[in-house]
Amino acid sequence: MEEGDVVERKVGSGMLERYQVLDRGFYKGVQHIPDHYQMKVRKLGTAAAAAAGTNSRSQEPTTHIYNLTGPNTRINIQSPDSSINVSSITKEEVFAGITSAVNERVDDESQRTEIIQKLNELKSAPDKVTFGERYRAFLASAADHMTILAPFLPPLLELLAKMK
Repeated sequence: MEEGDVVERKVGSGMLERYQVLDRGFYKGVQHIPDHYQMKVRKLGTAAAAAAGTNSRSQEPTTHIYNLTGPNTRINIQSPDSSINVSSITKEEVFAGITSAVNERVDDESQRTEIIQKLNELKSAPDKVTFGERYRAFLASAADHMTILAPFLPPLLELLAKMK
């Protein structure tokens, strides 16, 4: 080991930490402790390492992956989010969007027919209790297609919250 070498350590999550050796630190043994090395290192990829002038070519680039879905999506990195979403989607737009998504992406005709039937029953629910019951029946019929319906669930729940 030499000063300037890079030591890699795999952590439990599978990520790789990289350290630059600052001092290899040989220590002569005493009594029951044998001769050994204790390295002094600097973690690469940190702001402190960058400020200390660590060679950036020896660092792995950092990759961040963000999966964003739905309207009004935002990213806040090390900052608070005190914003408020105001959405003005109508009941008709919600149900039209769900109908369109089901017709386009559910291949099995019998499943598609059942989902649309439960959706129409949900749409005609006269009150909050009936809407809740029909919402559960709709979700049960569409359980195999949640990836298609996931973007529509928040607006449906908003409709439920507004009902009397």
